[in-house]
Amino acid sequence: MAWKLGLILLILSAWALAGSADATAISGISSWFNEYKYTVCYGTNQTPFLPGPRIVALNPKAFSLAACGQCLNVTCTGGLSVGDNPCKANTPGVVVKIVDNCGESSCNDLNLSKYAFAQIANVNAGDIKVSYQSALCQ
Repeated sequence: MAWKLGLILLILSAWALAGSADATAISGISSWFNEYKYTVCYGTNQTPFLPGPRIVALNPKAFSLAACGQCLNVTCTGGLSVGDNPCKANTPGVVVKIVDNCGESSCNDLNLSKYAFAQIANVNAGDIKVSYQSALCQ
């Protein structure tokens, strides 16, 4: 998992320098959370959140304060069980803003807001397989 931290930071750095959202997608697992009252990046201020809110907390191993405010395009790629497909059809993905770490080293790669998760998958699935890459904030 440590290699993912380096890859994410490399992608975010390259994106920032190039001013482009073109990047290689990373595979991972995502869950969702109901609400945020405090984030590492913004404290109790929710003004910087994308509408919805479309926000994400990263696994602490992949999080750094330099990631705050960066955006990711997250796409559902499948369920965790064979034959399980909670992904919503014809959904290109959802752009989310990095606002926090999920607080536990054992948490999934991404922890999407419930709103963002529902854009790409059935929330009853709980955890899903995803691919994600840097994106321009919308």
